[in-house]
Amino acid sequence: MLGMSWLAVAYGIPTTMLFESMTSSGIMIGLFTTFQQLASIFQIPSVIVSEHFKSRKKYWGVLAMTNRILWFSPAIMILCMWNRPNLAAIILLLILGISAGFGQAATPVWLHWMSDLIPEKISERYWGVRQSFTISAFLLATIVSGIVLDIFPSPEKSGGSYTGFLIVFFVAALLGVFDIVIHLKVPDVKRISSDKISEDFGKLLLPMKNSDFRNMTLAYAFWYLALCVLGHFGLIYLKRTFSVNYTQIAIISASGLLSMAIFGFINGRLIEKIGARTYFCIALFVIPL
Repeated sequence: MLGMSWLAVAYGIPTTMLFESMTSSGIMIGLFTTFQQLASIFQIPSVIVSEHFKSRKKYWGVLAMTNRILWFSPAIMILCMWNRPNLAAIILLLILGISAGFGQAATPVWLHWMSDLIPEKISERYWGVRQSFTISAFLLATIVSGIVLDIFPSPEKSGGSYTGFLIVFFVAALLGVFDIVIHLKVPDVKRISSDKISEDFGKLLLPMKNSDFRNMTLAYAFWYLALCVLGHFGLIYLKRTFSVNYTQIAIISASGLLSMAIFGFINGRLIEKIGARTYFCIALFVIPL
């Protein structure tokens, strides 16, 4: 829940609006999204390297903690370079791009860790209930951050400043770090490390020989392309065209999150009844509509 509160700020309204406030340009927002997506390539080497560490948790902890600590950079940029916003935006873009690399490298390791930790017989129900709690935290953080940004007007407004952004990003980074600290108290499953890296590369190529896997990969490529084209620019469109404030944008985002929180409790049971594949296909059809 702490991690999702950080995520609501890092990949939600505040970051988009900070770049928009600093540069008034959609290019920087587009580059931020691009860097975050390109960073996913670090998942592949990270999976290989993690197999050669006896402690998966320690390996993940270093990657994840570095990712979260770098998210103090928006607050630092605001404090040190508030009078040079264009330069601050460029530096911030590079730092957050590096942060994304560490975050993406940590992701598959965490998923592998959790899959070993959570008993298979309760996994669907567990992830459903977990989603309800984490999305609730995401929703609350989205609304609160929107309210804070409205209480402290942004620089483009008369008498405005970056104070609201400073508060939101500093608190979010703290919550993100606490998330990792708590995770380090979660037990890890003992694993046998491997020394044959060549075999690891062979394992990575095996899924691509499967036509079903290739089709799924292609489908997700189009899915994420659609999300990235709309995503952050939808918020800018609402702000510039309809003059909505940060709180209103937060409420719009929260409406979708609220339904996710509600359905999270029943999703696990529905999947148990009709099967994961059937449920997933129905969702993929309904969501774009």
